[in-house]
Amino acid sequence: MTTFVGTQNNFSKALEKLLELEYEALEIYETAINHIEDINYKQGLVNAKNDHDKHITELSKILSDKEIEVPKGLGGTQWITIRKLAIANLTGDKTILKTMIQAEEDTNTPYKRMNERLDKFKEAEKFLSLGLKDEIKHITWLKQRVEN
Repeated sequence: MTTFVGTQNNFSKALEKLLELEYEALEIYETAINHIEDINYKQGLVNAKNDHDKHITELSKILSDKEIEVPKGLGGTQWITIRKLAIANLTGDKTILKTMIQAEEDTNTPYKRMNERLDKFKEAEKFLSLGLKDEIKHITWLKQRVEN
């Protein structure tokens, strides 16, 4: 799925959309964790899920500190349902990991965009940089597991 998160006209709206995307990532990871069999793969997915949970906390704090309404969940996207159903119906751990790569591409791109924005809040710079590093770590881990 192509995501437009990070292309919004103002930075605060882009942060809101990024937070909603993080909630989506959390849901997708939970579904994958429940369907993966290999304990090592499961632990890697749990680690990434924990990073997404941490991102939700950090983004919520940034928005709250700026007195911007903080989304408390998904942004009404149908993609979450489609992806969760797809993962639930997949067989084989490698197939699930390949699907997770696609989901991670949808979080990597917005973090890259958000880091490049000229209108970003100073308070968000460190988080966005660390968030991008986490996202790159996730997709790298997934690709390494699929290739082996």
